[in-house]
Amino acid sequence: MENEKHYRDLIQNLPEAIYTCDETGVIKLYNKAAVNLWGRVPVEGKDLWCGSWKIFNAKGAHLPFDKYPMAIAVKESRTVYGTEIVIQRPDGSVRHVNPYTTPLFNAEGRLTGAVNILKEVTQKEDIQKQGEEKYKTLIEQASDAILIYSFDGTIHEFNKSCYTLLGYSQQEYATLKLNDILVGDIIVNQANYTAILAGHTKTLYRYLKRKDGTLIETEVTVKILADGKAIAFARDITERKKAEEAIKKEKELSNSIINSLPGVFYLLDENLKFLRWNKNLETVTGYNADEIAGMHPLDFFDDDEKGSITEKITKIFKEGVVYVEASFLTKDSKKIPYYLTGYKIENDGKVELIGVGIDIKERKKAEKDLEQMKQELMDQKIQEQKKITRAIIKAEEKERRHIGEELHDNINQMLAGTKLYLSAAGNNNNELKELVQYPIKLIEDTMKEIRLLTSKAVTPIQNIDLKELVQSLLEALDKTSTIKTLFTYNVINDFSDDDLKLNIYRIIQEQTNNIIKHAEAGNIEILIEEGNNIINIAVTDDGNGFDVCKKRKGIGISNIINRVESFNGKAVLKSSKGKGCVLQIKIPLI
Repeated sequence: MENEKHYRDLIQNLPEAIYTCDETGVIKLYNKAAVNLWGRVPVEGKDLWCGSWKIFNAKGAHLPFDKYPMAIAVKESRTVYGTEIVIQRPDGSVRHVNPYTTPLFNAEGRLTGAVNILKEVTQKEDIQKQGEEKYKTLIEQASDAILIYSFDGTIHEFNKSCYTLLGYSQQEYATLKLNDILVGDIIVNQANYTAILAGHTKTLYRYLKRKDGTLIETEVTVKILADGKAIAFARDITERKKAEEAIKKEKELSNSIINSLPGVFYLLDENLKFLRWNKNLETVTGYNADEIAGMHPLDFFDDDEKGSITEKITKIFKEGVVYVEASFLTKDSKKIPYYLTGYKIENDGKVELIGVGIDIKERKKAEKDLEQMKQELMDQKIQEQKKITRAIIKAEEKERRHIGEELHDNINQMLAGTKLYLSAAGNNNNELKELVQYPIKLIEDTMKEIRLLTSKAVTPIQNIDLKELVQSLLEALDKTSTIKTLFTYNVINDFSDDDLKLNIYRIIQEQTNNIIKHAEAGNIEILIEEGNNIINIAVTDDGNGFDVCKKRKGIGISNIINRVESFNGKAVLKSSKGKGCVLQIKIPLI
């Protein structure tokens, strides 16, 4: 009786809603979580199949009694797993749940009722798995044997559990027919065959023959597919049969319930020793029952997480419940991300801890894929923006060249003609000749300024010689100012991108103009060198410098940065008052 009370208390304190009914549907046992989910306490001897006020299917249609998951499990003697239903509480609120319903049998094999675990999914994050490969992976990793076959006995597709269940290799199993593994026909009678063809799902119990000749009793669920083939889900129920035959006490019932829980479950005493756990814990971690019995819960986590888990365990004793995301460390050192919930319960004055966990590796993968997709979209957007910037710069360069050509070819010609007419007007009149000398001098100076201006604006369209362009720029600077210049050009493998060369020239031209206007410098050094597929550019002056953090009114530096970034390069400006300035640029050659 003491053990019976212990397991009743254990069921009462489980976090999931659990209840049982007898073969007539009368509710016999339920825990606190079930009452909280229903929003009411069932009326003893009156409520049948479920303690909720009303039940609807996932589409909102009202469910009759005979369609309740518990009623189906009892009347058809089969499990009903994962079909979403909607529970309405007396206050009008609804809860979305997935039922996990299992029929119960006594030692003689007689149906005695069913147990139902209600997993609330009201606020679940349903990560959609798209694509054929993901679907195949789920099928391949399923613990149930799954195969697709024709009614003539041909096996078309099967998962790993099919051939491992019967002791065959994958290649051997691919050569088998249904008659090679079945004891008797899977279609027991014409009624079943007709029902399956009509689209009904049938659950049958059959013995399968292993490679070594031994038999395995299985539960087989069969459904017709759209192409006329059938899909069968076969589960080895040998152990379940033995367990059903041995169930006589509440302990066996609670074991069955705990092992039906999705995810992992374990029970610890106040010294953190494992008292009980479900099979999923062994499957997930790779440890067998004897190994788990001698382990500490921290053994399932690596050193980086042990400190955090210890804090959470301490918090359970203080607050009663904690939630944490952590990774189970398996026997073969693999990490599996889990969402873990810990509860504190009291049993006959003793403190015990319950832990439950749900595998979230698919959710983690989906989150990672989403972040990667966001980053790729951001990178793509940045590259598109750089293309636009380069196009704008190219258009500006074209317009600059057009204006320069117009000044040189048209305006200069007009000025030259004007000069000619003025000179001719004074040939026969000395007084007039003296009078037009100054306008002629102004015209000549204007033409020189236009030629100088157009030489800066008009650059070659193709086959640009970057070294020659920069040298010409510095030669003009030497002639028009007192600034001394030093130019180093160290490019062994000349690059052929004329657009890049022209932009480098414009960057250097822009920066030298900035130095001339603002720096009061005596020396300018320009370096262009190539190495490891990167063009390095440095423009250095010994002028009065400036505060690089202070907001600037001009757009010169912004133009330089835009040009550099449009070629996926980086520009760094280093300066301080009284210590000159260095513009460093790196542009990859791709």
